[in-house]
Amino acid sequence: MSHLFDAKAPLWLNKSVDDVATTKEWNGFLGELQDAIQQQLVESHVQQFTDLSEAEKILFEEKGLRMLSGGETHQQLFHALSRATETNLNDQVSKEFELNSPYQTRSEAIHAGVVEGIVSLLYKWPDLKSQFVRFLNQSLPLGLRLHVWRVYFNNEYVLQQYHRILHSNPQQAISIDDYGISERCKQILSKEPSLKDMHGSTGAWYAMKAVLSYYHAMKSSQQRLTDSEILLIAPFLQVIQHRIARHEPPPTAVVEVLVQEYFTFMSGRPKFMVDTGHEENESALKHFTARVIALARQADAEIINVFAAALAPGREHGADFSDQDDDMYLAGAMMPLMKTLLKPFFVGILGMDALLFIWDQYVVSLDMPGLQEEFVAIAVACYFILMKAPLKAGANLAAFEKALKTEGLKLLARDFQYLINRFYFSDLYRLINFDKTAPILDPTQNPNTGRVDGGIQPNWRQWLVEEGRTDRVRSDEREHRRVQREADKQRIFGLEDELHRSEVKREAAEEALRIERERQAKEDAEELIRLRRDREYLDEQVRAEKLRRLEDQQRHEEEMRRLRMELRQGQEGVAGDASQRLGTAGWKRPATGESAAGELFLFPPPPSRATHYSPLPWYKKAQNAVHDLEPEAQALEMIVGMVEATAHAARKACHGSGAHTDVLNDVTRLGIVQHTDDMRDAERQVFGRVLREGELDEMEESDKRVFTDKMMQIIIRKVNARRQRDLDNEKKY
Repeated sequence: MSHLFDAKAPLWLNKSVDDVATTKEWNGFLGELQDAIQQQLVESHVQQFTDLSEAEKILFEEKGLRMLSGGETHQQLFHALSRATETNLNDQVSKEFELNSPYQTRSEAIHAGVVEGIVSLLYKWPDLKSQFVRFLNQSLPLGLRLHVWRVYFNNEYVLQQYHRILHSNPQQAISIDDYGISERCKQILSKEPSLKDMHGSTGAWYAMKAVLSYYHAMKSSQQRLTDSEILLIAPFLQVIQHRIARHEPPPTAVVEVLVQEYFTFMSGRPKFMVDTGHEENESALKHFTARVIALARQADAEIINVFAAALAPGREHGADFSDQDDDMYLAGAMMPLMKTLLKPFFVGILGMDALLFIWDQYVVSLDMPGLQEEFVAIAVACYFILMKAPLKAGANLAAFEKALKTEGLKLLARDFQYLINRFYFSDLYRLINFDKTAPILDPTQNPNTGRVDGGIQPNWRQWLVEEGRTDRVRSDEREHRRVQREADKQRIFGLEDELHRSEVKREAAEEALRIERERQAKEDAEELIRLRRDREYLDEQVRAEKLRRLEDQQRHEEEMRRLRMELRQGQEGVAGDASQRLGTAGWKRPATGESAAGELFLFPPPPSRATHYSPLPWYKKAQNAVHDLEPEAQALEMIVGMVEATAHAARKACHGSGAHTDVLNDVTRLGIVQHTDDMRDAERQVFGRVLREGELDEMEESDKRVFTDKMMQIIIRKVNARRQRDLDNEKKY
């Protein structure tokens, strides 16, 4: 248990034990106990007490204690212990008053000392909690209630599971509706009248939200928590409230205690308190309601007639609604009203004083289910009786529910205690003191004190008829059973050893799996880094290529502009020279007609094989067109053709031609489709759906980086798988 709830034995209790251990009453009681055990050994034909198993030793000791219970030596020991505890407690309180300034009265100090001693014994021997049933119809003291509830609702399995989840995956302990639960807790703490002590308490809100969020997460349900499930944590929070600061989050130990108590209570509720809609729960609630009707009629029949007149008109039997069939009919009509009370177990309907009193009785009777159900029925019956005046003013179920929720907050614990003590306590007392164990056959025992209730035991013959005759066990049979027990013990040890070995193997396998996962994660991270670097390198190459092409394009354009300018300047210069020559020298006629005719009609020789060539298509096109153009236009056309030829060659080198272009386009299209499919699969695995366009860019930078890394890992795995598959196919062929 947490250190907040551990308790050491006070000095006065330790001193009382030491004092009693040296008295003659204690020695006399031990001597008679040994004699009683020896008598059982003789009757069972066992030579030594050490020959018995641990279970048999405990049985013999319990039988011996029951033989001495109520006897003279037992009474003497009881009085000696009472004197020692009373003396030592008073001495300790007196010393405290002498040494320190008293901040409480003497009776309060004695009460606090008694509570301290009870708590220390309770944590040392938790099985003693069954003795708290003696507090029936009494509210537990404030300092004792926390520890009694703590022991009754202690659940190590729930605590270990909570620790395991917090250490392995804390997000798993948070509900998907954590914000909604938080807001509803804040609203309930601020508006619920019965929880006014916790209004504005930040610590209570944190504790309430943490427990309910974890409870909803463990339910693995998409439905929100009901109002009843939220309200049911209020009593536990109220009891432990003094351990929670108002303006700070609660300690971890407090949350752990609340988790244990709430989970244990929710899993152990009687069927009539759980509204699941199943037939079994509805039947249990109907029979429980019928029992409430019978108990209420026992104290005040008028309240039953009030319900009958409003909920079951026409089925009254005169002035008393008492027929059993009619009771079941009325029980069915009252079930919605009962659910209003039992689903939150009166939380929000009763004031905290009366509520904690009823919960105290529920807790101390947990070890006795029959007593527990009976007391809850009595509490409901008393509640109806106390609310008779407001209920008489109602005419239907809605009016009854409104009256119960508004007027019930005025009731106090002493109102319930009075009715229970007057009408029902004798029946509860018989349930508490009912002895279900077999009688102890001891001829020396006083028949008037042999039982807890002081009744006279039946004669021997009646015992044999009721309990059945026990066959005598022979010594060889006992030896055989002892050997069998040893064999069973060895077999159990072997099973435990085998279980331990299997556990070690499982842990080793888990460790190997963890190491393999870490290695794989490391390799994936390295591969991701490599791919990022490759992508950055390729991006840099693409940027450089774009820049180079842009520079080439600018250089070509500049060259084209320069050539055009030079061509234009050349044309202007040629035209100027020609006009100048014509204007100054004039036109000269050839000297003779033969020389002129020879110049006009002289044909060039035919081309030889060495001088023949085939011009390029662009040159042929330009050659066919130049005959119709001016000289400067012909030069410009030739330059444009050269540039087009250069661009054509570049396109062919980059994109191919003919069938190669189609193949390259198909491969590019397939790559785009595969990349799109990979992106969508990665989004489905990471987000559970396909993102809309631009949704990833709208996220926070840290979240976008995390999700992008996860998606890249998935895409990398898919690309590597396709690459490996292609390599395998190439190896086959």
